[in-house]
Amino acid sequence: MFFRKKHKTHETEAVAGRGVPQHTGVQTAIVGDRRYYRSAPYALPKDLLDINRLDLQHYMLRQAIKGNYLAPLNQEQTRNILDVGCGTGRWCIEMAQAFLKAQIIGVDLERGENIGVERPSNYQFVQEDILKRGLPFANDAFDYVHQRLLI
Repeated sequence: MFFRKKHKTHETEAVAGRGVPQHTGVQTAIVGDRRYYRSAPYALPKDLLDINRLDLQHYMLRQAIKGNYLAPLNQEQTRNILDVGCGTGRWCIEMAQAFLKAQIIGVDLERGENIGVERPSNYQFVQEDILKRGLPFANDAFDYVHQRLLI
């Protein structure tokens, strides 16, 4: 027989110690010792353990494509780069380090960065639920838009 654990509310996340406690408008639940979104279509956990998985996934994809992008980008001329569903922000940070003259913007439901990872000054995080409100930017505002594994 299977028993379902009682879902804890957003306010209990800090006690559980697994989440990135922010009031984003996204409802979450603690199931076992993992944090999940309740009001967003993301089936995987969204907690510190998942940050490590997402970073590993980034490193594996970077290795597979032999870099962070395949597009013919010019580091001197590219000024604005957007990452939709930026997750941990790892891709944004690496792109900000490679494209020093560009402004890199990462958008996600909530900040998912590793604690202690320094963000370059040309990287900005924007918290937004793009499925409900769309992207908060003007059309043609970016030279390059990156999105991966966001289904």
